[in-house]
Amino acid sequence: MAVVTAGLYEVSLFQEYFGEVCLNTFYYLSNAGANDGQEELATLFDTLVLPYLPLVQNPSVFYTNIRVTPIFGTGVEENRIPTTANGSLTGQALPSFVALSLRLLRSTNELRSGWKRFVGLTEEVVGASSLAGSLIADATTLANALDANLVGTSDFYKLAITRKPFSTKAMSPNWEAIDVNGVVVVNRPTTQNSRKQF
Repeated sequence: MAVVTAGLYEVSLFQEYFGEVCLNTFYYLSNAGANDGQEELATLFDTLVLPYLPLVQNPSVFYTNIRVTPIFGTGVEENRIPTTANGSLTGQALPSFVALSLRLLRSTNELRSGWKRFVGLTEEVVGASSLAGSLIADATTLANALDANLVGTSDFYKLAITRKPFSTKAMSPNWEAIDVNGVVVVNRPTTQNSRKQF
């Protein structure tokens, strides 16, 4: 299996949307296998990925914290206030359970493909069964930024699909991870049932 013992980081992007905390979590693998790159990765995510997120989220989505946690080693987590404040997608805001979906394509069949869903869509870009072309274009830009290597001073970080220890029926005691083989936009709105208030 794709067991990982070094160089894995959890990147958590905290957002606030109409008083509700919304969290997106990403995992990145260090090319060098280093366990002390959390500060650099936080900076790279803030400058190379986050600027594209406002294109698909309305101004009521506020970015409050980027937290990068090294899974291995003895380093402490890095917390960074995002330089991008909030979304910029124009239109009438939709509830948080209406979301944009990106699919993280797996590079091997060892793990399933992953998903990332983002709140903050507007009435103007969401149809009954599809999304507006303008949103698809902006979401594709975001997908490309997520799929790209985040290149630092002496290392680069690649988005990964992971499985946590003891998180499946296999009950593996190890972290497992595979590279992402592309990020694609799903051309339909999705529902985050966990965010519904009823």
